[in-house]
Amino acid sequence: WYQRRVRGNNIFFSLGFDMKDHYGAFGGDAAAYAAIAGDLRGISLYQSLDTEGLHTLGTVIVDYRGYRVVGQSIISGILSRDQEQSIIYGSIDNGKTINSNDKFGEVLRSSSKKLHLKEHSVVGGDGTQHRLITSYDCKGIIGNDGRHYLIDLFRSFAPDVFALGAPLENYRGEEEDIKPMFTCPQTAHKLATLRAELIEAFACYRYVLFTQNMSAKFIKAKGERESKLKEIEESKENSEVTEMKEKDTESDNDSGCSVESPISAKPQKTFSESDAKEILEEIKSSGTARQFGSVTDTEFDMRYNPDIYTNIGSNDNEDDIKHDKQIVQEMAMFLSDSVIVKFVYELKTMTQRPLDAIHLSDLMHGRGINMRYLGGITKALEDNQEKNHNYAVCLSAVVTRAAKQAFKKYIIDIPSQQLGAAWHIS
Repeated sequence: WYQRRVRGNNIFFSLGFDMKDHYGAFGGDAAAYAAIAGDLRGISLYQSLDTEGLHTLGTVIVDYRGYRVVGQSIISGILSRDQEQSIIYGSIDNGKTINSNDKFGEVLRSSSKKLHLKEHSVVGGDGTQHRLITSYDCKGIIGNDGRHYLIDLFRSFAPDVFALGAPLENYRGEEEDIKPMFTCPQTAHKLATLRAELIEAFACYRYVLFTQNMSAKFIKAKGERESKLKEIEESKENSEVTEMKEKDTESDNDSGCSVESPISAKPQKTFSESDAKEILEEIKSSGTARQFGSVTDTEFDMRYNPDIYTNIGSNDNEDDIKHDKQIVQEMAMFLSDSVIVKFVYELKTMTQRPLDAIHLSDLMHGRGINMRYLGGITKALEDNQEKNHNYAVCLSAVVTRAAKQAFKKYIIDIPSQQLGAAWHIS
């Protein structure tokens, strides 16, 4: 029964196996297993936004005896029509044919800015070009109830270049090689993504840098403008004084007496609100925002392309593709050289003291750190392992997770009478 879906009590049940070679390009069964958890994270993210007109499926995951079972609610009317006819957005055959829909695109645009998703170009295997906001394998369906449903959300986040084994490129023209402080082992599938918390932290970090840069440029331009205005006013005053002296001299020669002519006080031109607006427009037009990851030159709007490290075709120009790769790579570098480094410092100084592996997982996820980086974090704590409680917690979590992965494939074949021992392992 694991080769087909089962329906019971109006719930679809299926296993985390690549039944119809849908995940062949991403890693087969390993990708199918990981896609279920990624789909659940994507569903939770979209539900937290509560976008009007956009709906997701009720989903639950059960891990038992090495199997991963997913149960999902049924879309209204989906059983009365072919699956190919139901999909109006995205692809159902790994990009061979891609669909796009204007109404679905309008619904997704309202949430794309909050999720930092970039609208990008994709080209299907049949040569047709489409503009999508989500990844191409994310599917959109309109049910018989008129609702817009979004399914298969396992690639709703930016890809992790370290886990994918993608080459690191130097986009800023620096001569030295890029050497991240923390990396992770390459995964058996190509669905490894960064966490939503990390993406949001990166966007906030870049926005702070952008505002600081804008403020520095504004202060500098304001000082230059005020100095220029002051020089102009001083020059005018000097010329007026010279003119008045010449007139006084002529008057003295004519009348034979000295008459002092008062200089009328004129209002001086100072830095005004119009000058400030003019400076801001000049700074915006210089493309400052794009330097910090924005997709536009005039305002900060950081977005990423979820399809940038896939084999799907694209008609975007080379500069846009380069920009998309740079953003995703800099997210991973931000995780490695900033977030994880700070977290390791907190563990070493006992600023953070996880009680157990579950608490440790919560701390890491809250900072946007994937659990696949736990090995590198544990290794960084080896130098003070004798006096550090945190090292023992991290090492225990590593051993437990490694044992679970090793025994998972053996639990599947354990006879029913030996399930007692298998239950503790799983």
